[in-house]
Amino acid sequence: MEYTLFGKEHIILLIISIAFIIISNTLLNKFTRQSEKRIKISFIIIYSLILLSEIAKQIHGYITYGEVSIGYYPFHICSYALYFFPFVAFKKQYPKRLMLTATILGIIPGLVTIFYPSNVLQGGFVTANSFFYHSLMIIFGIQILSSGIYHYRPKDFIYTLLSIVVIFSIALTANTIFKGADFAFIGTGGSAPYGEWFISKFGKALYVTTVYSLFSFIVFLFQLPYMIGYVIKNKTLHTIRLRNNSI
Repeated sequence: MEYTLFGKEHIILLIISIAFIIISNTLLNKFTRQSEKRIKISFIIIYSLILLSEIAKQIHGYITYGEVSIGYYPFHICSYALYFFPFVAFKKQYPKRLMLTATILGIIPGLVTIFYPSNVLQGGFVTANSFFYHSLMIIFGIQILSSGIYHYRPKDFIYTLLSIVVIFSIALTANTIFKGADFAFIGTGGSAPYGEWFISKFGKALYVTTVYSLFSFIVFLFQLPYMIGYVIKNKTLHTIRLRNNSI
């Protein structure tokens, strides 16, 4: 049975997901407190669950349809957690240039999907697994911030924009290869509100540029508090140094 957006089933799944995210992060924060090894273990566990969730989705899709349909191919925005998170989970040294990207790829797409799951309300396993997968993404992103392993640098914003270019390039290629696909909302435009209308009125190039600009703006807003904090902190440190030098 297909669920309704903001219907009873959606609200119940949303409440369960939020509770799961809060409880999981609370327990993980206690588990990883002041332990680099435990922080790494927590990332490995979360990523392993994400990967298992994706594998389960693919198996379910194959059993249900007798093949893996285009919509199940891992080129959606949320799929890139599969490719970026391992750099955080398995590398000995945390990749500074990818930490903001991994954080944003976890939190923003995850939140958007559980609050507005317009494409995953088929009901049953598909919907339950999707909420589980995206909740894990959010947990992973929050853990990067709450564990204290990531220290913001303004240039990380540029690296994140470049990462989005890579993601969109892969999605564009996949959309070209697989006719009718709408990976990252930049194929047919059918997955995005008014996407098909925009393409018919203004063309594909302007549509893709607009979607990229929108993503970039969201990323900018997400990291803006950290940028402001970074500027204030460095200005304060500079003032303290000047005072100490004048004594």
